Amino acid sequence: MTIKELKNNLNSNKIFPVYLLTGGELFLQREALRLIKQKIVTSKDSEDFNYNVFYAGEHASRNVLESLEVLPVLAERRLVICRDIHLFKEKDWSLLIPAMKNPFSSVVFVLVAPDLDKRKKISKTLLELTHVVYCRQPKQGEIVHWVKWLASSHQMNLSEKALDLLIRLSGPSLMNIDNELRKLKSSYSASEINEEDIVKVVARVRPENVFAFTEAIGRQDLSQSFHFLVYLLEDQESEVGLLSLVTRHIRILRQIKESVNEGLRPSEISSRAGIPSFFLKDYMKQVQIWDERKLMKVTEILHATDRALKSSPLSSHIWLENFVLKACSL
Repeated sequence: MTIKELKNNLNSNKIFPVYLLTGGELFLQREALRLIKQKIVTSKDSEDFNYNVFYAGEHASRNVLESLEVLPVLAERRLVICRDIHLFKEKDWSLLIPAMKNPFSSVVFVLVAPDLDKRKKISKTLLELTHVVYCRQPKQGEIVHWVKWLASSHQMNLSEKALDLLIRLSGPSLMNIDNELRKLKSSYSASEINEEDIVKVVARVRPENVFAFTEAIGRQDLSQSFHFLVYLLEDQESEVGLLSLVTRHIRILRQIKESVNEGLRPSEISSRAGIPSFFLKDYMKQVQIWDERKLMKVTEILHATDRALKSSPLSSHIWLENFVLKACSL
């Protein structure tokens, strides 16, 4: 189902026991989790007793299972979320799958993962046992609709030229676009946003420098990656936004790698990865550097860095520098 279908179901009190959120668009994952939590966890007191979040890379599957077997306290349902489920091993799934086959009606279990490899047996099992919410990056023709919706949610109205410029400068990542809209909201009290406003707030960094940073990561060029990172941070570019763009870049490399392995034609590869065909040649060069092990490992590092950026007391730039060092050293 889509985010819209999820929202409609929840508004109609149609709640399923097990959800799977999959896809590389972090904003849509965040929005889906917000909608589910808003419906299930209705108060602060309820959150203290009836809400648990686990990370597969940090918590044992037995901890997750034990949480699924706890009854809600003074509430109709409990909410249990497990992120990064692609890190679970077969032994972990042997514990969780039986609980998913016979879920408690009073517990809502939400699994979160990047794009699933449908060739794997566990992926097929998850698709059968869960209600899937697809959190994929919108297609090119859908971006305008999403940006208008995001602007409206921030009580802003963008002129057509401003909307087009925002998309060109921010890229297709909804997370990055939402970050830029928040900056605009904090900079202007007026709800009407024009092209000049976009230039003043969003275009503090030339977009080619942002893309040069992600491409340097893609080439595993440590020197150039640090060079562009320092430049971008000096210009006060959002650390979360930068990480979001790198996540998108790695996702594209993974999709191209899978498409090449499947023997798809160049036009089919471009379509699946959601990139213009004239960019494919550069991406193909980078794909040769990244085998499946490297792509899986760097994805794990990205998730860990994202968590650190949002929760660690250390300066954000330290975590980004640490990510660059690890990603370019795989």
